Amino acid sequence: DGNIDNLTFTFRDTLNKNETEYEYAFVPVFSEGVNEVEGNYVINSILSKFNGVYVGDMDNIFAFLYGVNYNNNKRNRQVGVFEPLGRRYPIFVSNGILSYDSGTVEATILNDNYDETRRIDRVAITKKKDRLKEFLSDGKPKFLKDINGQIWLIVCTSAPDFSYDSNTFMAYPKMSFSWAEIGDAESQTDLYQNGIISEAD
Repeated sequence: DGNIDNLTFTFRDTLNKNETEYEYAFVPVFSEGVNEVEGNYVINSILSKFNGVYVGDMDNIFAFLYGVNYNNNKRNRQVGVFEPLGRRYPIFVSNGILSYDSGTVEATILNDNYDETRRIDRVAITKKKDRLKEFLSDGKPKFLKDINGQIWLIVCTSAPDFSYDSNTFMAYPKMSFSWAEIGDAESQTDLYQNGIISEAD
């Protein structure tokens, strides 16, 4: 009916940071013969808010909401140390610009509807664990983001490990995997070259 108030659309932005405001625009395009004309933009500002830690790629995303731990999150930089004879102190040499983050993520894996049902679904958990195992083992780049507004472009550097606690009657596993940063998660070029987005601006 031409009323803009009746217009709704959904846009899935998996690379948004927590506690960050984003501005999205819908641009209507009208065809007039062989020409296309842009209509008035529909612009909306949205404050991104979420809990937990997420790992994903262009097609998949997994949320870790329970028992989440970061271990060994560190900045890697290569520094050579030489200890020549006749000197009290060593000589430090740092060549190049190599500098990247790495770390380990741990989380408890529960069924996706656990928040609503508060019931542990062993079958759903097993299926989710199997999907996650395949996803983390495929060797493809991924993004990792958390509730603190941090985001990394990563590759998994260890096989995902799943361990069950006998005190829970093997009801749900604890997962862990190691990762290393392979690019800038805020660079359109890096995201495109690593297959996280379909085109670079």
